[in-house]
Amino acid sequence: MRHTRRLIEKVTRPHFLLATIALAATLYGCPQFALSGLLGPSIVDINLEEPATVVVSAGSTFQLELTGVTDEGEIANIGDIAWWDSSDSSVVSVLGDGNLYAAGLGEALVRAVVEGYADGITVVVATEGAPPAPSGLQVAESGLSTLDVRWDASALADAYAVYMDTIPGGGFTTMAYSGPNTSFTDSDLKPGEVRYYRVQAFNSEGGAPLSAAR
Repeated sequence: MRHTRRLIEKVTRPHFLLATIALAATLYGCPQFALSGLLGPSIVDINLEEPATVVVSAGSTFQLELTGVTDEGEIANIGDIAWWDSSDSSVVSVLGDGNLYAAGLGEALVRAVVEGYADGITVVVATEGAPPAPSGLQVAESGLSTLDVRWDASALADAYAVYMDTIPGGGFTTMAYSGPNTSFTDSDLKPGEVRYYRVQAFNSEGGAPLSAAR
């Protein structure tokens, strides 16, 4: 799954209605409501922390840093007032007040929304220290007898191993590449030969599951 970062168009906020509510609150003896930020600086953008993919340990409660940019140029952490959503609650669930829970292994797109602005970030839940399975595997012909194989970097990975087979459901016992790079060129293909690949990521804590065959 590639990094996912989305920004939706701002929803027009009813300034006149907000001003009326704030004025009514002041007249009826609720100045704290009138001063609660309804007439304060307007949010003009929000940004989730970088990188675009965050890796957390299964069973942990965590927060994502969310900053809001106002029309006065101010920046503040507003994660506790945002509306949060997860594409897969079995992987990341929303607890409230900006808290998120790593419920199970996998990937989920977590999105924050404030005043019609949204930003999304991919959260990978893995066992502590182990890299997630690589994604984005692509294979393309680069010559008469060569193939270019590339994939997306896996968070926490120090090295990769690429296994090859001539059928997609094979055992993939032949190692075609091992090293720190996220691409390599496979050569010496015979005319009409078809090759399939799976990638595994490693670090000092162990290896990730193999990627899907491509």
